[in-house]
Amino acid sequence: MEMKRPVLFVGDPDLIRAITIKDFECFTDRRGVNNHKHLEEALTSKKGAQWKETRAVMSPTFSASKLKAMHELTLNNAHNLAKYALEEMKRQGEVEIKDAFGRFTMDNIASCALSFLADVVNETIRHREEHSSTVKDFLNLLLETKDKDGNRVLSNHSILSQSVLFLIAGYDTTATALTFAAYSLATSPDAQQRAQQDVDDALAKHGGHMTYEAVMEMTYLDRVLLEALRLYPPATRIERMATKDYTLPGTNVHLPKGMVVQMSVFSIHRDPDHYPDPLRFDPDRFLPEEKEKRHPCVYLPFGSGPRNCIAKRFALFEAKVALAALLREATLLPTEGLPPPPMPLDRKRFILTPQGKKMPLKLVPRDNSR
Repeated sequence: MEMKRPVLFVGDPDLIRAITIKDFECFTDRRGVNNHKHLEEALTSKKGAQWKETRAVMSPTFSASKLKAMHELTLNNAHNLAKYALEEMKRQGEVEIKDAFGRFTMDNIASCALSFLADVVNETIRHREEHSSTVKDFLNLLLETKDKDGNRVLSNHSILSQSVLFLIAGYDTTATALTFAAYSLATSPDAQQRAQQDVDDALAKHGGHMTYEAVMEMTYLDRVLLEALRLYPPATRIERMATKDYTLPGTNVHLPKGMVVQMSVFSIHRDPDHYPDPLRFDPDRFLPEEKEKRHPCVYLPFGSGPRNCIAKRFALFEAKVALAALLREATLLPTEGLPPPPMPLDRKRFILTPQGKKMPLKLVPRDNSR
């Protein structure tokens, strides 16, 4: 029971696949929430056909080509992150890394979404429609969504809602993912050395420039982020709501329309049946041949199925650029008193958070003559 409402918890991977993918038409919605007026048109607030239409319109906004267009914005913010962290190390003797990553994600969302206040968004929309803009941020990409007759699909209110959602959903989750990735590397020297070599090798192939192509070649860094998200998924559970009466496959369990189903991402990610020695940080769990051995629904940091996180690609991309920029310049080390892995967690917060809500690390500048 949750707030006197029955909730079914599902942990079997086959049932998760049935609910989120195979029989998705029976679970297209999530529970309604009391949204702020600026979130009324947000993708997460939509249901049924309205959700499907909005999702289809927005999906191209997060394509590889659109990410490439936002690369320079993200890279500039990542350089600022590395500069700030090293300066903070000089001033304080340690860096509150969660705060540093929070500054980065806020800057990056501001650069790529350009949407904190309604009047700012509406005025920016008016100006950009009257004057052509070459800025490839999230707002401009939404403005470019047109129907077959060349008419803009999303209203100003809808664009505002998506932009506010982008801020709320993207700020703390990405900063948290980066925080745990940094912690995992600081407490796993061998993995950090491999990650730095991965960055160095890619940069060497591209003349020392962190181009979009160079970042895409940092495959070990991909695995670092995926493993950090396995051990420390920012959202510890996902849910769906039955939009039709439904019987769980292979059972006599009947779910009436309106029943809420939840899946514990945290428990699944740390289940030894899916991940041997689950508390050990091991990026090579995500080598292609290792991933093929596992059920596709035992890795859920971004949800599963058609209603997964639409900004998954952007979140991983900005986190990867930030981590690469930091590892290029510095080596991460634990501070005295930092708990050994796995990091103790604050169980009272919905977004996974380190116990004490802080993560102090040390940064040692690397030799720039590489």
